[in-house]
Amino acid sequence: MRLARVQVLRQGGTTIGCRFFALQGSPLATSERLPGPKQPVVQITSSVFADALAAHNALVRLADAGTDPDQYTIRVGIVGVA
Repeated sequence: MRLARVQVLRQGGTTIGCRFFALQGSPLATSERLPGPKQPVVQITSSVFADALAAHNALVRLADAGTDPDQYTIRVGIVGVA
């Protein structure tokens, strides 16, 4: 994937994630099926929850909203959803 820019997401002075936008108008961009310049191709966010149940419920809501979610262990005790 070809990236044109990255947008850092902040909340209350804390970085909570990033959005990545595709390169536009180049031969490489036309050979790949990438979204338009105002739509991110990838967004990564992080969250902290009060307890394991709240974290689990948030992952379930994300999975229900997605099309093909997968969970990945980032490190012991930290699980991501893609």
